[in-house]
Amino acid sequence: LAAVVVCGIYVVIYLLDGSAGSAQDEADELPQLWNILKGELSIVGPRPERECFYKEFETYIHGFSNRLKVKPGLTGLAQVNGGYDLKPEEKIVFDMEYIRERSVWIDLGIILKTVGVVVFGRGAK
Repeated sequence: LAAVVVCGIYVVIYLLDGSAGSAQDEADELPQLWNILKGELSIVGPRPERECFYKEFETYIHGFSNRLKVKPGLTGLAQVNGGYDLKPEEKIVFDMEYIRERSVWIDLGIILKTVGVVVFGRGAK
């Protein structure tokens, strides 16, 4: 079911955007979609960080590794509320809120916001 939703969102984004993007951009998405199919990545959840960043951030952001309590996601609350503009100490606030409050409805809201960001350029990038 998750793969159908992800593929459906990816197709919708591709069609509404009207741009094919580069072959490299499309190829970059394939490992993430594969990871969802394998069950290693969720559609919605805190974006994964490299292990070295967890160790570094944990030294000055108490509880940063608590993000590991849930499966990482392709998109998340932090991505639709600031994305790359967020500092790690801001990102953890959104990630922990998601972990505490997560539900199907919150996931659907994040997916819709993600479509708005990608397709229409609204909100965080």
